[in-house]
Amino acid sequence: MRVKYLTCFVITSIFLLQGCITQYNTQHCALNDTLHFCLKEEPRVKPPQKYLLLPVDVSIYEVSAGGASEEVPELSEQGCKYVTQRLTEHLKKRQGIELTQLPDLSEAEQNLLDQHVALYDRITASMDMYTQIPAFKHKLERPDGTLGSGLSFLAESTGADAAIVASGDGFVSTGGRVATTILYSVLASTLLPVSGSWLHVGVVDLKTGNVLWTNSYTIGSGIFALNKMSGATRMVEKVLDGYPDFDALAPATKTDQGGKDVQAENL
Repeated sequence: MRVKYLTCFVITSIFLLQGCITQYNTQHCALNDTLHFCLKEEPRVKPPQKYLLLPVDVSIYEVSAGGASEEVPELSEQGCKYVTQRLTEHLKKRQGIELTQLPDLSEAEQNLLDQHVALYDRITASMDMYTQIPAFKHKLERPDGTLGSGLSFLAESTGADAAIVASGDGFVSTGGRVATTILYSVLASTLLPVSGSWLHVGVVDLKTGNVLWTNSYTIGSGIFALNKMSGATRMVEKVLDGYPDFDALAPATKTDQGGKDVQAENL
């Protein structure tokens, strides 16, 4: 009998809180958009035209009622597939953008790429941290993240000017955690999301290693799940909505003493 009443209570709570939880999830989100200073200040910088899409890395975790999390490979694979698909489609629609795929790499080249992607993760994590520390305000006003020239071999082999780096995380809840969260929300009047997603996209100059642009989007909502096509579409659109028009950002070309235009080049 107690089980029956508890079941009815949980089901009723779901319907009562559904609207509140949806509102909470859609409001508690965050965007973090950064643009390398060279694109605005350096007249010799040539905006990228051809992009190399690096393999997308998405991990989806299942969280239990006790808070333990475990990656679900099948969901992670779906997330990689859908984000790659939507990212490719979205970028190809943009005028003036040419997109190419990563060619087969030797073991040494793959290791070098992995090292630079790991370095990229560290640098962008630091850039996110700057938003929370007043002492690094100048870094937000004039972002200068760079990986160095270690990926220039990809520019030579593919002809690409810049690489697109994309990664994401998501979590879904077990049935037990959903029930526990709902009960806690009712008793404590504190709404907690039962799922969430984070997606990051960045552009790296392949010759200089400068992190030209990054944006990330975080939200606690099931409709933005990266392992679903509709959710991946929403997340990609949110992140790329801030994608800049690099040509419009480029400073006016300067002239030398002889009156000739200075040739734009990647720095």
